[in-house]
Amino acid sequence: SGTELWSLSFATTRETTYQVASRATDRSGNVQSVPGTAAFTFDISPPQSTISTTGNLNSWNGAVRGSAQDNSSGVSSVQVTLQRLSDLLYYNGSGWVSAPVPITASGTTQWTVPFTPPIETTYLITSRAADSCGNVQAVPTSASFTYDYTPPQSTPTTSGFFNSWAGRIEGTASDNASGLAAIQLTVQRQSDNRYWTGTTWVVPSTWITATGTTAWFL
Repeated sequence: SGTELWSLSFATTRETTYQVASRATDRSGNVQSVPGTAAFTFDISPPQSTISTTGNLNSWNGAVRGSAQDNSSGVSSVQVTLQRLSDLLYYNGSGWVSAPVPITASGTTQWTVPFTPPIETTYLITSRAADSCGNVQAVPTSASFTYDYTPPQSTPTTSGFFNSWAGRIEGTASDNASGLAAIQLTVQRQSDNRYWTGTTWVVPSTWITATGTTAWFL
């Protein structure tokens, strides 16, 4: 209806993109030779984001990283918060403050936030994506990581001279950040320099996984 401003009633299907072409005719019968064109997308579903920087890390690639996806209009931005769990402060891009500061990541479907963490520290990350139609991820994605490249330490406590035997070799171990995953040890018989495999004695050095971590035994 109308001429200078026109409209066409139309029921859209969600998550769909449409291409529109328009052609005008004047009262003298002249018809627009090249139609006007436009495209629009009807999208009511929010995008989703994921965080790939997670877990216990002993090397650092220079940034917090993740991805995002939207099935229709496309991801327009991703915002990230980064909290240091040792004091609950938030990173604002250059320093640490008491309130959350959303940082707009570089990239969309693959995103990064440049950051260099101090060692032996654990962080909580959240990410929230927005799409080109203005839909925002309802529940942010969260993940944590610990940056730890200081090796743990272990000490055998079974040492010295014995005239009775408790049935096992014992020791302790410690780690200041990510925690202990496993303890391995070698047992060499000095009379022939052979190593214990858990069942027999062999020539090459053999590492055996102990039971326990902070307090371990074999």
